[in-house]
Amino acid sequence: MFNYILNGYEFGATVESVRLTAAALLLFACVQKRRKDSFLYINGFLLICIAIISTLFSDVVNLGESRVFNLIFCMIVFIVLSDTFIEVNSFEKILYFYTNFAFILAAIVLIGYVVGFGVDSYGRASIYYGSFYKDQNYLSAYLMPAFTIKVYRFLIGKRKAFSDLLYPITIILAVLLMGSRGAFVTALLIVCLIILKLILFDSNSTHKFFWIMLVFVAAIVVYAVLSKTPLFQRMTGFSEYGSDVRIRLWTAGLNGFWRHKFIGSGVGAASQFAWQMIGNAVHNSFIELLSDNGLIGVILVFWSFSRIFCARTNHKVLIVAFFTGLFMPLFFLTGYSNMTFWMPMFFLQNFISYLEQKTIMIEDNEMRADK
Repeated sequence: MFNYILNGYEFGATVESVRLTAAALLLFACVQKRRKDSFLYINGFLLICIAIISTLFSDVVNLGESRVFNLIFCMIVFIVLSDTFIEVNSFEKILYFYTNFAFILAAIVLIGYVVGFGVDSYGRASIYYGSFYKDQNYLSAYLMPAFTIKVYRFLIGKRKAFSDLLYPITIILAVLLMGSRGAFVTALLIVCLIILKLILFDSNSTHKFFWIMLVFVAAIVVYAVLSKTPLFQRMTGFSEYGSDVRIRLWTAGLNGFWRHKFIGSGVGAASQFAWQMIGNAVHNSFIELLSDNGLIGVILVFWSFSRIFCARTNHKVLIVAFFTGLFMPLFFLTGYSNMTFWMPMFFLQNFISYLEQKTIMIEDNEMRADK
């Protein structure tokens, strides 16, 4: 996670920039206790097969130029790390590190904006590292899962800490200053999901009325204070989004899917079309998946996502919100063949396993108490 941000690349992380760290983590994970989840191995094996087949028979990219080997490496890391049994206490330490590191990054963005060393030529805040500004959309995407955890704990958790309020406020301010529309929409969806849970599942009518009125008043206040600012207008200016370059990039990237709907046009096809037709990468990981590996690839990845609904835990709203924080920003980012896509993939699998363990432990303690 540290290498994901602090590396010699502007846009998130290439496999090359995290290869040594990922390989060391992979070797360490191989000697740990396994969950022996056959689903992960079958699903991963099929994904690797479709990636190789689509690239071998591609009329758009060839095997030597494609990033298929980087994708295979990412998939192997995903399978091994997702199948590693991580105890509750250990995973909580991982979450503790991640949320603190995300907060530090957001604080650096705010301080850099105020002092002036973290503002690019477009007036958008970021982190200046290695002679370039980290791309705001990738940096904002990294912050969203931490935002989810802290907002959920603040609104629903029984034991609240000051950081549960401070962290999400700092992160959302950083996102606003960075001007990432993808992260802005993601944050709105996360908050709406959690508040919807409070409204629908709270049996106390007074509490429901309080939350509804709080949302209503907060929306009016935020709009009144920020609506006239150029930053807010950019963040909410979706009426002109149809002419945005991303729409044209996505349309170009889909050509790989239209050519070969079932197996795709090979790893890298979406960005190949986007570069040829528009002059930039496709900026959508899911269009990459669809164009590169076709409907079969999409089905296999979404088969992995189906575990969200099968999780043996009563924290499913948290899982859905966490899923939103991990993957909603990827609709605006290139990264299917990099850790940009696969780090959230194995993070989600382990997060579900963590919540299942925690629920089972709570149930066991209650049963012992009853006895």
